[in-house]
Amino acid sequence: MPPSYRTVIALFLSQVCLPVASGYTQLRCKTMPDDPAWPNASTWDRFNASVDGRLIRTIPIAASCHGADYDAAKCKNVQNQWHQPKFHEEYASSIMAPVFLNKSCDPFTAVNKRCIVGAYVQYSVDVATPDHVIKTLAFANKHNIRFIVKNTGHDYMGKSTGAGGLAVWMHHLTDREWIPQFTGPTYKGPAVKVHAGVIGDMLGQDAEARGQVVVAGQCPTVGFVGGYIQGGGHSVLSSLYGMAADQILEFEVITTTGGFVRASPSENADLFWALSGGVRGTYGIVWSVTVKTYVDMPATTVHVLYRPPSQDKSVLDTHWRSIGTYLTESPKYLSAGAYHIVNFDNNIFHVVILFPKKTPEEVDVLTQPWFSGLHTLNITPAITETAQHPTIRNASVLVYQIFGGEILTGTDLYGARILPKRLWESQDNLGTLFHTLREIVDGGGHIVDIAVNPTREISGNPNNAILPAFRTMHSMCIIAWNWNDTASWEEQFADTKTVTSLTSKLAKITPETGAYLNEADAFGPTWKKDFYGVNYDRLLQVKDRWDPNQVLYGTTAVGGDRWVTVDGGGLCPRT
Repeated sequence: MPPSYRTVIALFLSQVCLPVASGYTQLRCKTMPDDPAWPNASTWDRFNASVDGRLIRTIPIAASCHGADYDAAKCKNVQNQWHQPKFHEEYASSIMAPVFLNKSCDPFTAVNKRCIVGAYVQYSVDVATPDHVIKTLAFANKHNIRFIVKNTGHDYMGKSTGAGGLAVWMHHLTDREWIPQFTGPTYKGPAVKVHAGVIGDMLGQDAEARGQVVVAGQCPTVGFVGGYIQGGGHSVLSSLYGMAADQILEFEVITTTGGFVRASPSENADLFWALSGGVRGTYGIVWSVTVKTYVDMPATTVHVLYRPPSQDKSVLDTHWRSIGTYLTESPKYLSAGAYHIVNFDNNIFHVVILFPKKTPEEVDVLTQPWFSGLHTLNITPAITETAQHPTIRNASVLVYQIFGGEILTGTDLYGARILPKRLWESQDNLGTLFHTLREIVDGGGHIVDIAVNPTREISGNPNNAILPAFRTMHSMCIIAWNWNDTASWEEQFADTKTVTSLTSKLAKITPETGAYLNEADAFGPTWKKDFYGVNYDRLLQVKDRWDPNQVLYGTTAVGGDRWVTVDGGGLCPRT
């Protein structure tokens, strides 16, 4: 019987691959379920017993849409919630970005089409103690199985799944410890210690009840400790206090060799630096993070929505002039500590601006020139609302209620670029930006612009791995592309190339910046420069020290280019 394609690839790579760095054991293709070396049932049973019976074998959540398991009502429920991030949270193996699932078990394909584990992990461990993570690491290392770290599955970049993988599911680690007076080498004051499964809204509710606030994400279902804060983390408070990673005081980390260590500015400082903005699931498995907290504050929001009455050229020209009117004024809002999220294309302009600490009267003065510009253009918005809120969470919840469904639902492909302040410093630069944005929209993209101002001074001059371009940014410009559920896989994947092409238009006018590595083009060819910039080589050195056997992997994570996916989804060292 001839060897499988995977066996041939593995044999070839074992003969020609050189170690990728000094000190490595020879890297091998990860073991897959159809390989002879895959653990048998009794081996899995023994492992399950060692982790207190917390092993979960993956059944894809769309199994009710196919074959003998077909159930029309259950399948319809899966279809209706397929693009809701919260739906995927309660499943150990599910993630919200279908582009990484390769139609393994898709709720929108025919009943008689395949439903396989495929691109999902094979097993997950529902973690309750550090020992569960350590034993899972040991088992994965012993059997050469791909190892995955997952919390909510709110993941546009595909790091929370992997064919043939064994995951640690951190979702139920929801402890929070509020510290009235943290004392460390760089900070003395209130803080909170947050474990790996805590989501943003859980933390926000806690803080609000205590009269405090944490620099956290806008989407309430995003895990705080994982990709969000380890990737930098923008926030409605970033123009006041900086990025989420700027607030980090220390980590508790499980290393890939089975250790449990603390990382802070004075202890394992290199690991602390890398975890603070250098992407998650790359250097170690974070058990908890301790961050600064602040006194809560009131806020004022401005909500505006209008649509052009037709698609006539003259009407659209006026529509784009109105967009220019807003964007021209927006630097004033950032200087006042604001956050904005704007959604626009040829059919809509929709914005919410959140002003921490500002009264409605102060906000009216700031926004008057913009509204005067709209009046000059004879534009009367369908919605113009200014509201005062007693707390940051109260204001932030409103922003998500307005934009959560509009932007997230059905939007599963992102391209992105950080827009630097220099684009607003001359009319020529601003004109080039407007021309580029319109060109992207005419090409089928939707623009989501998120503006914050996390300068080094505002952030406290932190020493961390956040992409330096954030310190001189005006906003993060996202190109959102709606996923076509019923298209063929070839058509769906072709959309990723379109997004890359549209994103390159922004890169052409901002070559010095990059992108936020959690909300960006997962398939762009220049991801090292775009996501990490000048930090990449140093980050790679940290990875090689703390993950010497390259256990942790992501396609766009540091060191990710050392691996390649082969036929059938297997992961092999790149030659």
